Amino acid sequence: MIPTLTQLLAEIEDGEIPLADIFGTADCDSLLDRRDSDSAFDKNYREIWERNEKLKFILNRDWTEPVRKQSFLTVSKATEQHEIASCVSEDFELIAWESLALVDKANSNSGTPFVEWLYSQYKSGNFPCPPYSDGNPNGNGG
Repeated sequence: MIPTLTQLLAEIEDGEIPLADIFGTADCDSLLDRRDSDSAFDKNYREIWERNEKLKFILNRDWTEPVRKQSFLTVSKATEQHEIASCVSEDFELIAWESLALVDKANSNSGTPFVEWLYSQYKSGNFPCPPYSDGNPNGNGG
């Protein structure tokens, strides 16, 4: 279940989504390579991204900036690696736009399965990596 933008930002700020823990000891380059090499993951990601680009145009404002910025800063501070921080902030941008889309659907709690999966992985303390598994950066899954 995707939270509201306010709740999502609070979860990142409060560590309820444990971004610093996820990436503190992870091999970030390996995680990025796994994502970059999976065409199904890329296809799903691009479809959602394109939908969100249309929303940005319609709304004429990027309401997701605080979520994107906070996720980037949290991961950047934990890893000192801006590439993984950028990737995570883009993930949270997708999640944040999904939150906005759900508000537009009369407060439905059910979002796009791919974005729901992204969010649930982060919420569980994992980096979402294909194949669609637990995404544990320490190699215990996926």
